[in-house]
Amino acid sequence: MEFNNSHRVLYAEDNEDNCEMVSLMCEFSGIKVVTTRTVVEAWQLSQAEHFDLYLLDSQFPDGDDLGLCRRLRQYAPRTPILFYSGNAYEKDKKNGLAAGATDYLIKPYLGDLAATIRHNIERTKKPARQTDSGKSADTGVRRKITNTSIRIVKDIEFYA
Repeated sequence: MEFNNSHRVLYAEDNEDNCEMVSLMCEFSGIKVVTTRTVVEAWQLSQAEHFDLYLLDSQFPDGDDLGLCRRLRQYAPRTPILFYSGNAYEKDKKNGLAAGATDYLIKPYLGDLAATIRHNIERTKKPARQTDSGKSADTGVRRKITNTSIRIVKDIEFYA
């Protein structure tokens, strides 16, 4: 599957080095990244421009990351929202997912971040599969994948 480099990601992160690293890594993979350092600026950019995915840090000097996630989810219900955070506690992940995030990745994410972003964007471009009852089947799959990811992280934390 060829990835269209017109896809855009809004990356809200207050650390300049993280912004630069993620931007370079994604742009090398053909993903255009727009960075912002504050909750207010992230919200304003989300209103002014189209983004195919929101990538959020969990700590900002000017506001609430979970509140931003909730607002983005209401504003763009089908757009993937990924937390990319150093906060690795179970409660942090649960709170992020409960606020509407599609997934919660822990820094440093050892997987291919650009591929994860690409996968989430492409998944939303496909029509949702319908079950016999007429409900989307994708919600249960996403929940199962997320719960599996949390279990893996728990195992890693246990053995660390």
